[in-house]
Amino acid sequence: MMHLRLAEMGKAKANRTGWGWEASCSDEVGAVSFAPGPCCPQRLEANATLPARRQSQEGPPRTQGGPAESRGRERAPPGAGNGETAAAARMAAAEAGARECGEPGQGGRQALYFCGSIRGGREDWALYERIVSRLRRFGAVLTEHVAAKKLSARGEEAAGGDSFIHERDLAWLQQADVVVAEVTQPSLGVGYELGRAMALNKRILCLFRPQSGRVLSAMIRGAADGSKFQVLDYEEGQVEAMLDRYFEADPPLAGSCHP
Repeated sequence: MMHLRLAEMGKAKANRTGWGWEASCSDEVGAVSFAPGPCCPQRLEANATLPARRQSQEGPPRTQGGPAESRGRERAPPGAGNGETAAAARMAAAEAGARECGEPGQGGRQALYFCGSIRGGREDWALYERIVSRLRRFGAVLTEHVAAKKLSARGEEAAGGDSFIHERDLAWLQQADVVVAEVTQPSLGVGYELGRAMALNKRILCLFRPQSGRVLSAMIRGAADGSKFQVLDYEEGQVEAMLDRYFEADPPLAGSCHP
């Protein structure tokens, strides 16, 4: 195949002859190739790149092709993208719900994320209520519902289902300055939240009661570094004093732990 570069001034044209094509140059720069064709000895194929000003005047190139070619093109099935739209709507609703919880970060008010067992068992709900009540002294508690007495082990009945709960809680977790978890009652959800909090570089306080007879997972106790991630053993009657000492010793600034 022979290539010819057009870069001459003048008016471009291409005329059909009985045997092929004739081309003269223009101010349009492009690559022209001649290749054998079925109906003529040589066929001119031009793939010119128009200047930006010419392209902006003419708009986007028109799609060529007859009915058969149009039928062959792929088309998006009806309803395509509905899943992404629904996910975006759920995320927007989750973020709106997060903003309703005390507007953390305003006026130095920090955001606190409390973790406690829900579907793993609700035996400690009264203790969670005491913890949440104490945490309100130090900031806006984004997850107060975890301490609600009416919340059973069946969990929330959110309109958006489990997907909405997951996205809402992750939005809250991203806002949080400190994550406080009561980890005595084993819970898959609490473990997941702590893992995500570590990935977001959050300050984490885990509270555990050895008197329960349980042994805390090595993946929690072993993650403690005595600073960013702390695990404190306590007795039930000490929980308020434990929280006071933690927050008064090194009170975080609102927004200081945001990734």
